[in-house]
Amino acid sequence: MSIRSSVKTIVLAGLLWSQTLIASAQNQRPAVDVVSVKAARTNRFVPAEINPQSFRTVMSLAYAIEWAYEVQDYQVSGGPAWLRRDYYEIEMKTAGPATKKEMREVLQTVLAERFKLKVHSEAKEMPVYAMTIEKSGNRLAASKGPCGEDGCINVAPGILVARNASINSIAETLSNMVDRPVINETDLGGRYDFRLKFDPTFQRRFDGQTTGNNASDDPSIFAAFQDLGLKLEPRRTAVEIVVVDEAEKAKAN
Repeated sequence: MSIRSSVKTIVLAGLLWSQTLIASAQNQRPAVDVVSVKAARTNRFVPAEINPQSFRTVMSLAYAIEWAYEVQDYQVSGGPAWLRRDYYEIEMKTAGPATKKEMREVLQTVLAERFKLKVHSEAKEMPVYAMTIEKSGNRLAASKGPCGEDGCINVAPGILVARNASINSIAETLSNMVDRPVINETDLGGRYDFRLKFDPTFQRRFDGQTTGNNASDDPSIFAAFQDLGLKLEPRRTAVEIVVVDEAEKAKAN
């Protein structure tokens, strides 16, 4: 799919998504037995722990919005300065088993009630990297077996290890590592295993990292991906974003 076609698709999807955001708020969400929201003692990110009837995490409101609406960091715009600065402990328990999608919907409701969160969606043009396949074809190795529910991707300064990972999840991970969002334009399905070692100089620091990224003699992350038969091409395109219109700090319950 071309970038021009993608723009039309994204804009149309944005209109549909705006209607979905409104409609989903009106739909019946799974009943919630317990909700706890309180300021975290430290700004230490704890990924969401999800069981059939429970959800627990420690994260900023910005991270919570990303999880609830299934978007990436670059797709959240606006809001007060503390949106990414202050961390909260969030726990939810539903009355019955809930799917991950339903948990996301429950969290949307909790954020609206506890943080007085109001959002809307829109398409915004921005610089991106389009992930495409080299003319010679990709050199990705098919996965040798499952890893977790959605595959495993581990990141450290200058290292990226993927196991049973989809191209979409790889692009999402890269979006948090380089200086602009990465959009998957490969049309590749399947799952893949690989390990990349690259110069971390220009890699964005990951959450909780306190030291800088020291230069090495390894290739750039762009050259490392070319070894897999993939290119990261700088372009501009429209990207669907969630705009925060209103938000208040949650009071402990």
